[in-house]
Amino acid sequence: LKEPGEPFVKNDWSQCLRSVRCPRDLVEGLIDADVARSGTLHRVVDLVHVASRYNQNILPEQCCLSLLDAAILAGDRHLVKVLISLGVPQVLTFHFDNFLRPRTGLMDAKGARILEAAILAGVDVGYFLPGNSKWIWHCSTLFELLERAIAGQQRKAAFLLRRSGAAPTFRERESTKFFFKLIVDKRRSARFLLDPCRLELAAELGINLKLLRVDMYQAWRYALEAHRRNYFTHIPGPLPEPEMASFWCTSKTMLEMAILCGQDRLSQWLLLL
Repeated sequence: LKEPGEPFVKNDWSQCLRSVRCPRDLVEGLIDADVARSGTLHRVVDLVHVASRYNQNILPEQCCLSLLDAAILAGDRHLVKVLISLGVPQVLTFHFDNFLRPRTGLMDAKGARILEAAILAGVDVGYFLPGNSKWIWHCSTLFELLERAIAGQQRKAAFLLRRSGAAPTFRERESTKFFFKLIVDKRRSARFLLDPCRLELAAELGINLKLLRVDMYQAWRYALEAHRRNYFTHIPGPLPEPEMASFWCTSKTMLEMAILCGQDRLSQWLLLL
């Protein structure tokens, strides 16, 4: 078990835990050498002295890791199965942030692997309260883990959460902004579009897209900022003209947005839902 490295954002212990590694060959070697005495496998590592360097208000249950917790954080499902069969305890209290990518606040492929391993180990992931992390720059507290999996296009993770009892809500107009993206061509000409993959995944999970409303200005701001953060490029983003303010601030349906974005096929698909 390696000591966690520097987190992406200072004072963010949950993200620091995402850097935990659990090399399978070393653990399997430890298991082979420890068949006669299982005490080492069941040992719990207290990282409170490390956590205190990042945040003084870390709860003790967020600092203690077993070997099984390390395997979960590494996303190693095979190792999780082996350690469970040997009776290794799961002691870490998992946090909302452990499954999300710091730069975007959405679930990424690594977060999806951690989620799969956590569910396999019996961690209750049906509902997580958002943490106090400052890096969730565009996320409302109502935008829950399942919705972040949809926005991150993590299909398997989304269905696992659905089966675990999580329900997609998109209760705020602001949360629908995660269905949008910015496409920039070689001439740096940008297009503001709905993401068909995210919409299709949401529909498969039982979300009634016809009922969702979009804050167009917030969606545009999100798509612009998300592109800058993902690609470290600056795309000029002029603010809407004052005379267009009422148009930009009026909520729109997904169908209306698809039409405004010039996405004919997507418009037809939404119309037939």
